[in-house]
Amino acid sequence: MFALPAICDNCNTVFASSFVGGPGVTMIVTGSKSGPCPVCGSLGSVPDGTYDIINDIEATLNVDNGKDVFKLQRILNTASKQDSISSIQNRIKKETPQYESIIDAIEYFFTRTKNTLAAIATVSTLIFGVIGVIPDKSNSDENSTIKNQQEVIKEQRNVINDYKVQNESLKNKNTNEGKR
Repeated sequence: MFALPAICDNCNTVFASSFVGGPGVTMIVTGSKSGPCPVCGSLGSVPDGTYDIINDIEATLNVDNGKDVFKLQRILNTASKQDSISSIQNRIKKETPQYESIIDAIEYFFTRTKNTLAAIATVSTLIFGVIGVIPDKSNSDENSTIKNQQEVIKEQRNVINDYKVQNESLKNKNTNEGKR
């Protein structure tokens, strides 16, 4: 079981709400608030909808038992305000094609929030809630554990590199705008 995400009405931070669900559970949420936001203390809205989408996310991640979920997380975490859903979809298709149907969940929450980053953060939160309750079907031997840890480290390095590229791009943009 895990908490559904809420989006702060004041600062747009996505945080765990007090509504708990999980795979196999269908929840219908309408006009629900939760809080306080861990950043500013305001209330947040749980996106309206039928949360049977959790089952779709679980089915998608079960394709490879969440093997490349950290790559998917990197794609979602490095999305910026300028990214469109189609550009994110293209990255998912290129780097983690087995998770392509995750874009349906992003589009679903985008229609409710009208905010690309909030939709991505909501889906990201749901992915890691679901992955936390999927039983690990891989070998639990020491080599498998080491391989998983190495994959996590590799993806964390990729996240750092992606942020470096984004920061450099922002610096260049700000420098060019300052020269005008």
